[in-house]
Amino acid sequence: MYMIPAKHREIRERKLVRNESFPEDIDGRLTAVLSSVNTEPKQVQLLVLNDEPKTVSMIKREFDRLTSGNFDASPDVHGHYCRETFVPIGLVCEESIIFTDKNRPVRAWSINDDGKHYAWPIAAFTLKKANEYGKSFYEILGPTHSRGDSRSPYNRFMIIDMLSISPMGFSDLSEFLKVSPSSIKLHIEELKKCGFVDFESISSEETGWRKYAWVKGKPEDVKKYKTQPSLTRRVADELYRHKESDCDELSKALKYSDKATIGGVLAHLEKEGFAKCLSRFELCVKLSEANLTDSGRHFHEDFVKILSDAFNPEKRALDYMRNIYDAYMKDREMLIEHATNGTSMYRGVSHHKDSTCFDDRCKEVYEAIRTSGGMRPKDIDKEMGTITQLYLSALLESGKIYKEKRGHATFYRATATDTFVK
Repeated sequence: MYMIPAKHREIRERKLVRNESFPEDIDGRLTAVLSSVNTEPKQVQLLVLNDEPKTVSMIKREFDRLTSGNFDASPDVHGHYCRETFVPIGLVCEESIIFTDKNRPVRAWSINDDGKHYAWPIAAFTLKKANEYGKSFYEILGPTHSRGDSRSPYNRFMIIDMLSISPMGFSDLSEFLKVSPSSIKLHIEELKKCGFVDFESISSEETGWRKYAWVKGKPEDVKKYKTQPSLTRRVADELYRHKESDCDELSKALKYSDKATIGGVLAHLEKEGFAKCLSRFELCVKLSEANLTDSGRHFHEDFVKILSDAFNPEKRALDYMRNIYDAYMKDREMLIEHATNGTSMYRGVSHHKDSTCFDDRCKEVYEAIRTSGGMRPKDIDKEMGTITQLYLSALLESGKIYKEKRGHATFYRATATDTFVK
């Protein structure tokens, strides 16, 4: 089989530093693999790695050959992919090697058996599909460092898989995936941009959107609203019985036409702590339902189902993917064309765009984190005067910062460098 050529340097000594186990359960394997192929640069880097341990400079050199040099990333980015993604999920080994012309050991990475068995064919399959769709998988699966949701690729994959069975409400998706409703809403919105998902939600101007929910206590404990003791008790009884309601529903149920007074009673119940007004977002989530479009169903059959079958020995999906990998290894021109196109598509939709403004903003966020010694996301947003999730994701991907848990809070800290280097 043809392997990607590399500049040959004799290795005098090699020592295994880290070789994690690939997950045994299906969900664990899906999560691991999706996090390793959610961007075209990761897909290409997996195809660059082989049995021979490679340093970051060696990886970058071969990567640049395959992508025609159109992905301008430092060697640190390639090292970050290995250290933070490929090694922890058990697809790549970390080694310490000494070249014959050197005395000091250096870090290097090589593909392991599970990487050969799963990562190579799945990376080749995903890269080919990106070229067929004319769409980066970063658009579809999202980043691996999403605030409050570290399994974005897996969750979007599962949303599409679940919606292929039937339309589902946001709340049901949230409960099934154990992800916050706000994260589900963001995933659905991004999948809608891809043309894979559509959803219906109430308009913010729709009559009756201002709903109230009973939260604690008994109706008999409620103090009267102004001079309306009877109406206060009737509204409280009705809300307590049905858990949630609004002025329109209560007006009909109580046969009381003065909705303004009913609204006053509801506001009184909220002030007294017996009820709460559901926010517009909470209500939209409760009443929203997502479904797959025709494009989404095609993507499910053409990618989601095939990738799921790759972990079923009785299916032939992995053999199909290996044929794609073998074709790439035999036809270097096709591999270069697809790798170049793939990374170009990724650059067009990711934070790696050639944007001086973006790079400057990343530097500002980095410096704020570094000088503070560690900051929470909301404090970074406040400091910068804008939502900084995109910049944080870019800095995490490049290895400039890392996450640290302090109790229930998440802090971002700068890595052990003194200055920001692009």
